[in-house]
Order: sequence, then C-alpha cells, then structure tokens
Amino acid sequence: MSSSKLLELAEWLSSCARKKGVQNIAVNISTEKTIDIDVHKQKTERIEKSESQTLTLAIYHQNRYSVHSTNLLAREELSGFLENAIAMTSFLEEDADRQLPDPQYYIPEENPRLELNDQQFAAIDLKEKIAVLEFAESKILQTDKKISQAFATYSQSEIKNVKFHSNGLTAESESSFYSYQLEAVARDRYGARPSDWSEANSVWHEDLPQIGDLAEEAARRALQKLKPQKLRSAKYPVIIENRVASRLLALLIAPLSGRLLFLKASCLDNKIGRQVAAEILNISDQPFIRRGLGSRLFDHEGLGARRRILYENGILQNYLLDCYYARKLKKEPNSGSVSNLVVTPGSKNLTELMATINNGILITEFLGGNASNISGDFSLGIAGLLIKNGQPAFPVSEMILSGNILSFFQELKEIGSDVYPFSSFMTPSLLFEQAQISGL
Repeated sequence: MSSSKLLELAEWLSSCARKKGVQNIAVNISTEKTIDIDVHKQKTERIEKSESQTLTLAIYHQNRYSVHSTNLLAREELSGFLENAIAMTSFLEEDADRQLPDPQYYIPEENPRLELNDQQFAAIDLKEKIAVLEFAESKILQTDKKISQAFATYSQSEIKNVKFHSNGLTAESESSFYSYQLEAVARDRYGARPSDWSEANSVWHEDLPQIGDLAEEAARRALQKLKPQKLRSAKYPVIIENRVASRLLALLIAPLSGRLLFLKASCLDNKIGRQVAAEILNISDQPFIRRGLGSRLFDHEGLGARRRILYENGILQNYLLDCYYARKLKKEPNSGSVSNLVVTPGSKNLTELMATINNGILITEFLGGNASNISGDFSLGIAGLLIKNGQPAFPVSEMILSGNILSFFQELKEIGSDVYPFSSFMTPSLLFEQAQISGL
C-alpha cells in the first residue's frame, strides 16, 4: 500500500472516531518488507522474506488515554477495532496530562532532504548476495588454520510510515536499511572456541563497504582472542573501542529520561548546567544527517525534529522530555527519544591513542553487567587486549569494569578521531586515565 493510501486510511479512521464523539486521536500506520539471508558451510541456510503492517491508535478522550494496535487494515475490520478501543478507554482512570502534543511542536527545525530511502529494495539481486556471502565465509576460513567456522548474514528492509493527529499533524516517511553481519570462530589445541564479529549497516545500499574487508576484520578479531589471560585487580588506563563505546556512553543518556526524572530515579536530576564529565566531552543529538541511520523529521510522538546539545564541554545541557513527562515536570517537551547521537571526535586514531599507554587495557567487548540509573553505579564484564608500551600484548577476559558515572567520566582523558560509522550512536574510541578493573 502506498504512503498516500495509508494516510487516507488514517484520516478516515480519525473521522470515524470524531463521529463517535472522541475528542482526539493519533494514528500511526507502518508497513515493512524484510529479506534475511544466512550462509554457512557454503550453503544457504535461510532465505526469509516477510511483510508486516501495523496500525497503532491512541485515544485521548475526557482526560483518559489508551493505545491499541492491529495488523488488520481493512475498513470493515477497523470499524469494530475502533468501537472496542473506545469502549475500553472509558474504564481507565483520568489523567489530565495525557494529551496530544501542542501543534506548535509539530514543525521541524529544518526540512532537508535526508535521503533515507534509496528505492533499491526490489532491485537487489539475491543470487548475487548469496555469492557475496559465500565469498565472505570462504575468505574468513582461508585467513588462518585456527579459524574453524564462519557465518555470514545479509539483511535488507524497507519501511513506510504515516502519522495523523486529529489536532493538525500529517506526516509520512520512507526508509531503507541494508546490513552485513559476519562471525568468525577460532579454535586452539585446547578446545577453546572464541568468536568475534564484524558488521556494516547503511541506509543506502551503495554505502555498504567491501565485504572482503569485513571478513578480514572478523577473522582478525577472533584470532586475537586466543589464549586470553586474566589480570590482577587494579586501576588501569583504559581505551573503550569505538564500536562498543556506545554501551558505556549510554550510561550518560539513560538517566536523562523524563520518566526517570519524574520518578526521582535519575542520578542526573537537578544537574542541568553542572559539570558531569570531563571538559573534552561533547554529545549532541543530530536528526538531519544525510543518510544517517537515526535521521528523522519527526519523533514517535510527532514532535518536529530539532538539534539538541546534551553535553557541552562535559556540562549537562538538556534532558529528554516527551510531552507527557514534560507536562508532569512543568517543562517544555523536546522529545523523549534520540536520533543520531554524535560525540565530537578528537585528533588521534586508535593506534595513536594506544601509543600513549605503557600498561593499560583496550576494551573491545562488554560481556553483560548492570547499571543503576538511580545511583549511577555500574559493573560491566569486559574483554579486550592488554596494552604494553603502546602495543597490543595479549588478550584479556573474564574481568569487570566498575565505577560511578558521576566520577568515571571525569577521568576521560582523550577522544579518538575514529568515529564508528555503522551506528546511530556515532562515537570514537575513548581513553580514560584511570578505571577500576577487577580480575585476579
């Protein structure tokens, strides 16, 4: 179904609701096509094609609010769906803060061409993709005799989305997504089988890198995990590699939630304008990046996209406030979600960052763990490489990085230039002067 037909359906449903006396509604309709291909042992283990459609209806009536969803888009079926939704809403408690956004917030700060759909979904030759995956698997296996297995996956999707709010919002978007995921499994003479991965994600198919480079990376990473050691517990300088740094930086983002602030469950409550991290840290929300993996003109509530500075020179500048919790907190809404999070890079690449360390750790993987948004305490399992005299020495594993975000990010010493390109969290590698590592 075309975007114009989806929008027409949303407008019809809103009209039906109004005729039944409903004060306001929000309708979101999305359709998605996906294709996934898995190759292992030079055989195509899976080709999965799927199409899905979802309509989500939010009802705002007499200070009551409810959300309902269905995958049935025929009008005769939606009529009964609407009747049931209205009836169920009447049983809910009143909450005067549950309202549609004020229409003044529907207008995006800008309206650039984001180029989020390359229109190539139907043109991709799947036989060619299978051959590419077979080549990648073969290249991984040929890297070294210690590589015992390899897995290769290709995914693509195309999404159409429309929003209609009865108080004035009409919006539509289309996006595409393409991805390679490779995994290599190594094996030593003692039977240990460490594995590692490489991936590439893009909005346009032509922006995917050469899969041969990804195969080499997956194999190299798996091999460098052989014969890991465990270090003594101590404080070490650490580098968080770019592709996993978002796991750590997320600890600075989660407590910005309006919900947590309202519940008094955020360690960053009342810290706007205060120094939370080292002065070199700058994080911004950038929704208008061309072909950005998180780029958008509207958020899930229909709020128009705006650039936001979250941390400037380590000072907290903004919370993430959706409309509901903004009303609860008596503040202006600015979106409770993020688009592309951008960490301002430094001037040194990863090799140059490692050259500054005599005895430290390069963290290349986080292995579970937990974190508290209330206290800021965190404890994360890690794996990586010991750095000796600026060079990788041997793999390390089965250790824990722990601390509190309110003090830990004050130890941020340098930020790399190597921004990770395959995520909506665009972060370089991060060098911390001291970090508590628990091992032996």
